[in-house]
Amino acid sequence: MKVGHSENKMKKDNILTFDKLTSVEQRYETDLYQVSTEVNKLINAYDPNELDQMEELIDKLFDYSEKITDWATNTANKIVDQLDKNSKQEWEKHSKRMSFAMKQELTKADTGIALKKFMDDNVYLIKSLPSEAAKRIHQIIYKNLYTGELRAAGLTKEIMKTKDITKNRAATIARTEISRAATGLTKARSEAINIYWFIWRSTKDIRTRKAHKLLNGVLVNYSDPPSPESLIGEKSYGYYLPGAIFNCRCYAAPLIRIDDISWPAKVYRNDKIERMARNKFVELTEGQYRLAA
Repeated sequence: MKVGHSENKMKKDNILTFDKLTSVEQRYETDLYQVSTEVNKLINAYDPNELDQMEELIDKLFDYSEKITDWATNTANKIVDQLDKNSKQEWEKHSKRMSFAMKQELTKADTGIALKKFMDDNVYLIKSLPSEAAKRIHQIIYKNLYTGELRAAGLTKEIMKTKDITKNRAATIARTEISRAATGLTKARSEAINIYWFIWRSTKDIRTRKAHKLLNGVLVNYSDPPSPESLIGEKSYGYYLPGAIFNCRCYAAPLIRIDDISWPAKVYRNDKIERMARNKFVELTEGQYRLAA
């Protein structure tokens, strides 16, 4: 594959294909939608203008958050299993481009840390859908008791907004967490075979951030992620890998062989993107890719 070539070749270097990620994301979003639906049912069952009812609603939402602990754990576990299965299948497809030694090392890749983090983070996030709704309603009610700035209709409207906020948050969690987990798995398996560089890939549609379009096709080291927004003079969200920020659909395509791209290539380092010749990149990577080529 050559950097900058046609879109129909873009997916070939992806270790977790965009289609498979979308499928897992949709499944996860469906699961989370069940939680947001239950939150909405609870909110609809109470009168926003009755303080006693609102206090009961808040308690019910917190109770619901605890009741779904086992379900949240099972849901996150199923998503983890599917992501790991997909990741293994995609790496097997690309194993023809690896040496025998690299294939052997790949089988020893320790993905446990990445998978455990996803599990823990997402059990918390699933349970946070009802608990965050409860906190929001609590804040609205008790702030209004002191300020009195909202009349009955306005108070009802603000509390009912919680339903849409919960639903939208569920969708954001699904999009963000699946991409973040996929990048974590790719990173773990890459580093197991001493591959520390990847090609940043963005989807390049109208929803893609300007900063992420800039990074498409750029070589990045896993240990030195960019602050994409800073590169174009926007407010920074920190330094992160593809898929590791809210609503990001970018992914990391590991640079397995130096001939997988054309040279000179764009390389990110020292907080900037530069055009680099092949021999300079080989020198930068201390000869790793000269041996792999």
